[in-house]
Amino acid sequence: MRILFLVVLVAATGLCEGIGEIREHYYAVKESIESGDMYLSELEINSTGAMYPALGTYGRSFDFYWDLDQENYPASRLLLVTVSSTYAAVEEYEEFLFSTSGELRFYYRSGGYDMNEERFYFDGPNLQRHIIGEDSTDRPGEEAREAAEMILLEADRLFQSFQLVH
Repeated sequence: MRILFLVVLVAATGLCEGIGEIREHYYAVKESIESGDMYLSELEINSTGAMYPALGTYGRSFDFYWDLDQENYPASRLLLVTVSSTYAAVEEYEEFLFSTSGELRFYYRSGGYDMNEERFYFDGPNLQRHIIGEDSTDRPGEEAREAAEMILLEADRLFQSFQLVH
């Protein structure tokens, strides 16, 4: 019984350390952005404000924050993508945090039709933790895992789009 307890404790500690590392990376990237140490590439959809069929007011803007990969100079490293969207009168904000090797580590969403805040922490392709509103779990259900798969696909599309122009 003690061995089982130790195995569970070590596994839980590993998850917490992974989440802690992701948070440290997130705050380091945010600090680099604020201090002007990162490059910014912007993409805006519907910048003229034209009305879209069935949506009305529509717009999306993407901010790609990146730096130079010193080990593979002059290659670029995408670290954060922020997405601001307006669909009719609904606003949504998203963040995609990438590791220095290009893997999605964290996704944040606020607003949207449900007006929730959601956070997804990733370890490779695996969803490590899901937080929605005040509820947090390290054992995400099927719905959260399906949402995580869609987020990983979107993150890959964003990453590939960035690679096309850098």
